[in-house]
Amino acid sequence: MTLSQTVNCTDLLLIDDHPIVSVGLKALLEDSQDFALTHMAQSSREAIAMASQKPFDIIILDLVLPGRSGLEVIPELRDCCPDCRIVVYSSLPENLYAARSIKAGAHAYVHKEAGLSQLQEALYTVSAGKIHVSDEVKEDMLLHYSDKKSGENDISVLSNQELNVLRLIGSGLRLSEVAAELGISPKTVGTHRERIKNKLNLHSGRELDLFAVSVFSSLPDHTPQV
Repeated sequence: MTLSQTVNCTDLLLIDDHPIVSVGLKALLEDSQDFALTHMAQSSREAIAMASQKPFDIIILDLVLPGRSGLEVIPELRDCCPDCRIVVYSSLPENLYAARSIKAGAHAYVHKEAGLSQLQEALYTVSAGKIHVSDEVKEDMLLHYSDKKSGENDISVLSNQELNVLRLIGSGLRLSEVAAELGISPKTVGTHRERIKNKLNLHSGRELDLFAVSVFSSLPDHTPQV
């Protein structure tokens, strides 16, 4: 589908707590005859309330939100807005989160480093009823399902909440800070840590911390590029 081809899909909800994203997306769609950013939400709770009241065509969702994570919210958005198409637009690493997002019910994953032009391409792709991920993610998913990637430290074995815990540990947060960020008890965080160690065959808390840092600590704070 070319970007000039008209689609019957104009009503967009953006769920993101970074103002620069809404500014960039508004600028991108300003001259578009196909899409219009009509509503914005800054938290998962606000987004669920909006989607429950109005059937949006497309929902653009960041995964890092105040309160619950975007991965947890995707199934609820699908429940209250079953005909909407969900496009995840996130700075989290796509090799870890794209497949999980699609499995949770999203229709596209676009990394913020890819820029707003790739987001626009994803909007047209999902409006045509198709799934949109990068070529690298497609290859990664094929390798995974052909059992060529299985082995030690395979993060795909972690639950969504365990992956959230690992990400926050890798960003340098202490156990109590991880608990506060996720709205769970420190004891529950400790339980998740033990499960992560067992699943990834890590032998100590120190080894877990180093592994988390190696995966997540160098993530940049991406600014969307037009």
